[in-house]
Amino acid sequence: MKLIPILVLTALLGAAHATAQPEFALDAEAMDRQSIIFAPVMTADSSHGTRLPATVVGSPDSASALVARFPGTLEQWHVTPGTEIVAGQLLASIRSNELLQLQQEWLVLGSEVALAEQNRNRDQGLFDQGIISAQRLQQAVRSHEQLAIRHAALRQQLLSAGFNSQQLTALQGTQSADGVYPLSATIAGVLTRRAFNAGEFVPAFAPVATVLADASLWLNIQAPARVAAVLDTGHELQIEGRDFTLTLRQIERRVNADTQTVTLLAEFDAPVDYMAGQVVSVLIPPVASGVLVPASAVVHSGDLTSVYVRTANGFEVRDLALIPAGDAYLATSGIRAGESVAVRGTALLKGMQLGLGLDQGQDQGQGE
Repeated sequence: MKLIPILVLTALLGAAHATAQPEFALDAEAMDRQSIIFAPVMTADSSHGTRLPATVVGSPDSASALVARFPGTLEQWHVTPGTEIVAGQLLASIRSNELLQLQQEWLVLGSEVALAEQNRNRDQGLFDQGIISAQRLQQAVRSHEQLAIRHAALRQQLLSAGFNSQQLTALQGTQSADGVYPLSATIAGVLTRRAFNAGEFVPAFAPVATVLADASLWLNIQAPARVAAVLDTGHELQIEGRDFTLTLRQIERRVNADTQTVTLLAEFDAPVDYMAGQVVSVLIPPVASGVLVPASAVVHSGDLTSVYVRTANGFEVRDLALIPAGDAYLATSGIRAGESVAVRGTALLKGMQLGLGLDQGQDQGQGE
């Protein structure tokens, strides 16, 4: 996936002052005849932002992925998604031939360690009586130490697989290996994802489950690059139709070249009744105060963005520095609320601006 820097986009949003060109005469009759329509602009408020779908996710620091230590078959789930769990709680059982061999080797080594310990103690007594040499005793000590080291290493592998000391003691007492190991929660929270169903094969080190800690929820938003270009961390977002607010925490300052989107992560400011994975509609309010300019009123000429403003005798052209705001634009200067801009027939007005008549401008507009 190719990524391009977002800085290219921000360069298009320079804060240039609005400039007005000479006024062009145009009477109401000519506007009616050519279907040129002007509409007043209004002051932007929080409802005039960008609305985007977003996915509820856990805090980047609160999710714990549980992985399979050995390959095997997922034998049983003990907890359903959405269940509150505590650290150490059994979530699933996995049966593994590789683990079975490890258990059996550990049990056999345990017996050998016990026997080697008896031999060492016996030889120590014989040495104390002067019956055997020091060399003979050293051999017995080394043999016991080597077996004990191997046995301890296998025990650590079993502990890493999810067994605790009590379970290993019980296994040693029964001397009966079954090849089943537990997948237990490492943190308290909610089981949010089960990656495999019972009966499916699980590869070694594959993520099997995800536990979301008892922490604040976040939103993952794939925002169009032009929208993300003007945002910064700390900006307040809203959930459409709800009183929930969020704070923008992270912005991936690179654009996905395939989708032309940028990943935003925002944190809910207070507990909410959503669940991880739920899709909601998020509202990104304007980043500044100003006047809302309809997209249909904006004329693009290279890097310039212009509007046609109604005057007493016709119209004038104003170059404005505009910020994306949903399906419209935000002008922080250069135009006042209540002034009217052309929202239909801008191609005709551009023709007049270029020195063409209305009829020629209409032909040019149709050609476009």
